[in-house]
Amino acid sequence: MLYGFGDPGGMISTASKQPSSEPYYSVEQRFGSYDFYRTEASATGPLSKEHGLNYRMDLSYLDTGSFRDFMGKDRIFFAPSLSWQITTDTKLSLSYEHFDENNAYNYGTPAFGNQLAQIPTSRTFGVPGLTNTNTNDLIDFRIDHRINDKIKLNAGTVAAKNDKQWESVYLGRVVEALDPKKPTKQLGDIDRFT
Repeated sequence: MLYGFGDPGGMISTASKQPSSEPYYSVEQRFGSYDFYRTEASATGPLSKEHGLNYRMDLSYLDTGSFRDFMGKDRIFFAPSLSWQITTDTKLSLSYEHFDENNAYNYGTPAFGNQLAQIPTSRTFGVPGLTNTNTNDLIDFRIDHRINDKIKLNAGTVAAKNDKQWESVYLGRVVEALDPKKPTKQLGDIDRFT
C-alpha cells in the first residue's frame, strides 16, 4: 500500500507478470462450495534465445454458483505478452489482456417497513436468466531504453475498450401505508423537490 487519499486510504502499486527467458509452466485447479471451479494456467519462456525474444501466457477461468438462488458467475481472463531484448540497453514489450465476466446481480434482502424482510437468506428477487456482462480488452506497448547507469527512459502507450451490459430489475422496499395523493410516496416521506 502506498501513500494517498483514495479509499481505503491509499493506493496499491501493481505490476503485470513479464515474459521471462527462463521456462516456467504451471496449472492450478481449485474446487469449492456452491459449484466453485477455478482453473489457472501460466507459461513463460524464450521463443528465441539468440534474438532475445520471450513470451508469457496467462489464462484463468472461473465458474461458480452461490448460496443464493439464481446467483453465480463465470469469468475468463486471457493475457499473452511478448518481450524483445533488442540490445542490452533496449527492450520492447507488447501485451494484451482480455477479461470477460457474466454474473447475476445480487439484490440483497429488501426492506419491509423499517426492517429487513424475514425471508430465507437463499431467496433472491432477481429474475432468472438476467445477466450482467462486463468485457475488457487492453493492449499495451512499452519501450525501455537505458542511456547510461544513471538515466533510463521508459515510454509506452495503452489502448483499452470496455463493454458493459446490465440486465436488472431493482427492488426498493415494501411500504405499509401509501399517501393517496402521491401513490409513489410513503406517508411521512418528505418531498424535497416541490
